[in-house]
Amino acid sequence: MCKNKNFDQLYIVPDFLKEVRKLPTDLAKVQAFTRSLDTNGKFVRGETQNLRLTFEKMRRYSGSILVDEKDFNRGFNSTCTCGIGRISKEDKTPVALVRGVESQKVFFNGLVKCGSVWRCPVCGFKVMKHRQNELYYMSSEWLRRGFKISFVTLTIRHRPTFTLEKSLDILLSEFRKMQNTKVFDRLELEHDVTGFVRTLEITWGESNGWHPHLHLLVFHKSDNFDSLHSDFIDCWTKRKRVGALKCLQKAKRVYDTEGLVDYVTKWDMTKEMTRSHFKEPKTVTKWDSDLVVKGERYTPFSMLRRLALDEFDEDSSYDRYMRGKLHWLFVHYCKATKGKHFIVVSKKMKAFFREIANEDMKTDEEILRDEKVDDILVKIDTDLWDDFTKDRRFYPAYLLNAYENEGVDGVINFFTSAGYLIDYDSDRRLILPKSQEQMKISVPKGTIVYVRNRGGEWKIRRFCDFARNGRIKVFCDQYDPINNTSVQFFSEYSFDNPLV
Repeated sequence: MCKNKNFDQLYIVPDFLKEVRKLPTDLAKVQAFTRSLDTNGKFVRGETQNLRLTFEKMRRYSGSILVDEKDFNRGFNSTCTCGIGRISKEDKTPVALVRGVESQKVFFNGLVKCGSVWRCPVCGFKVMKHRQNELYYMSSEWLRRGFKISFVTLTIRHRPTFTLEKSLDILLSEFRKMQNTKVFDRLELEHDVTGFVRTLEITWGESNGWHPHLHLLVFHKSDNFDSLHSDFIDCWTKRKRVGALKCLQKAKRVYDTEGLVDYVTKWDMTKEMTRSHFKEPKTVTKWDSDLVVKGERYTPFSMLRRLALDEFDEDSSYDRYMRGKLHWLFVHYCKATKGKHFIVVSKKMKAFFREIANEDMKTDEEILRDEKVDDILVKIDTDLWDDFTKDRRFYPAYLLNAYENEGVDGVINFFTSAGYLIDYDSDRRLILPKSQEQMKISVPKGTIVYVRNRGGEWKIRRFCDFARNGRIKVFCDQYDPINNTSVQFFSEYSFDNPLV
């Protein structure tokens, strides 16, 4: 599905045009193909809508990456269909754009969700925001009862030559082993440690390579913070395989909910979406293939953002190098994190949450489940939806933005501007493609229709080829170069094309 993106299959292309016209054949060119939608005056967006579209582009880029045998055998990964694929392909129930009861936000109901917090920014963001609320509630209640919380960061000694798989194996396996030692049991007993919340954070830098590390909120009842922090760090750094320096391990007391906010906002991806680096690189005055830039650091999602938005200068050899490097780093990251847990809550802290909230902490699947529908705003025919999302040429986020700006008329205008021949059934609130029978009434069979391409070249489609799922875009010349004759211009079937 995502492996074979041959856009030439969408069109009938005369042989004499194939040499001069090149349709997008890879993801980088698809980005350029859709960029005109981002700058077109008819689809002006606010900051929230821009963020939604950025997330969507990142999800589509991540969905194009195959990392294991299962992905290669089926030709796509789970993120590929996230937010696009219908849950049941056999079910012809229209895709509904709805408004949620609690959030009052618009979304598409009944679509596949991948649930990957590591590689999907959309699913990851939803899960993280919910976990933030759960953790904030649990920690606030813990502090209100007069108990204590410590924030601890644990790292390992790593080198640029270490793969992410190796570093993660050392970090996670050694932490599990440490928990099973008598020294750790004595630490928990002495400082009255009830439990912890553990999150895994990963960064990459030119100078030191991959840098995975653990953040922990330790819930305890001890007043001797210095002793607890010292014992905890000693217990970690004495492990030979860890090889960590004491000075690089961090531990501090969480005094109030303000300190908790500092912790949970480390997960907030909206900050990563507004900047491609969280630490600016040193100035580059010269570049060659042997130069290594020191100080440039990325999170995986900041890598993905740069790649998805194509924030590279084609004239810069350094940018061309970094595009390829960041791509394969992200592939490496996807492979290494598969099956890993982003957040782990100890059993006793889960029990504490159940006690104060009268319910269990939700699973990722429960968090991602569609909220209850307040109102069905507009429905889209399944054939039209499948064609619209085919080959990831357009993004559903465009339709959500269009509805927020202009309502149903905005969605209809977007479809027509994208070149679709559609009808709107107001009684059923259904947008559907014009049928072949409707078009036969006014368009003679065999009529040649010219479609303008971005680069100014032509491609030709006959009437029988664009009947149901096809599209017509505006053309400004009615000349037939094959037969050297003029053809009739049907203005009622021509639309402004934002892609020209």
